[in-house]
Amino acid sequence: MKYLVLIVALAAACSLTLAKTVKLPAKWKICKKNDPKLQECFKQAANDAVVSLADGGEQSLGVFPVDPLRMTKLSIDQGSGPVSIDLEFRNMDLKGIKHAVFREASFDPKTYDMTATVDIKQPLYLDGDYTIRGRVLVLPINGDGKCSLKLDEPSLKVTQRGVLVKRGAETYLNVTDFGFVLDTKKLHLHFENLFNGNKELGNTMNTFLNQNSDEVLKELKPAISDGFGAVFKEISNRVFSKLPLDKIFPEK
Repeated sequence: MKYLVLIVALAAACSLTLAKTVKLPAKWKICKKNDPKLQECFKQAANDAVVSLADGGEQSLGVFPVDPLRMTKLSIDQGSGPVSIDLEFRNMDLKGIKHAVFREASFDPKTYDMTATVDIKQPLYLDGDYTIRGRVLVLPINGDGKCSLKLDEPSLKVTQRGVLVKRGAETYLNVTDFGFVLDTKKLHLHFENLFNGNKELGNTMNTFLNQNSDEVLKELKPAISDGFGAVFKEISNRVFSKLPLDKIFPEK
């Protein structure tokens, strides 16, 4: 599989502000490195920060509300296998991040590496535009129009790694890798205007796609995960470029 993610603008997520030190938002939790319950503190702090950014964003950090979260373009070129398609998503909005609950989370106080497993307590929705050409299992498919995806009982596995950067007397984190794997118990799909608007063929194909959504998910999941992972990496860097690490994780 080949896929291309183009984030032309984080229109629903970020503003273009220069990196400068700001105070930790009042609602965000501070976790001391010598706290015997550091991991528990980190899980709660991470959960609070995500929900805060989803609901209202944080202007001082250059982050607007991230629910919905916009991805401007995602292209998938799957040339072989049971799902052989050229699929382009445009202006896709991810809705539902505000319902995130961190099930597990860990934080390394030396490297600042972070991992988490996150449950979304309500369905996630992806809505936008699409163009598709190719074949799904035994059937040809083509179309261009609006699309919607619904993910039941979604979960996320997140990893974040970075390098420490000194600016003056302060140390910041530059996020170099942000892994984001999106999974779901059931994927529901609906594509409008399939087969040049032929409703009978379009309804048949949508039914077929939903009956075989496990196969479709296998092909879509890596690209969607990488696409939104790139967006969250950008957001994470906006946060950590403005907050010195000792303001978030003081020694004691």
